[in-house]
Amino acid sequence: MPNLTDRIKLLVDWWPLVLLLQRIAAAKPGQQQAAAVVDSLLFLASKTEIEVDDKLCDHLRKLIATKEGGELVDYVASLVGRPSGV
Repeated sequence: MPNLTDRIKLLVDWWPLVLLLQRIAAAKPGQQQAAAVVDSLLFLASKTEIEVDDKLCDHLRKLIATKEGGELVDYVASLVGRPSGV
């Protein structure tokens, strides 16, 4: 079982993710919310030692920033809100 110091360090290390998740919940649906998700993914990618996930998240962020990326996000969000089979 981790001691108090280890627990505090863990909380400090992962607190930015809690804030990012709050930002996702508060964001407007569509492009703004998707950008918040990508920022969360970038944070998680920063916790790994490999670079592929960082580069993939950077590409996703650039895609979402375009008009077409925003339209794609809105389309996918509309699908998620539909009942299955519709």
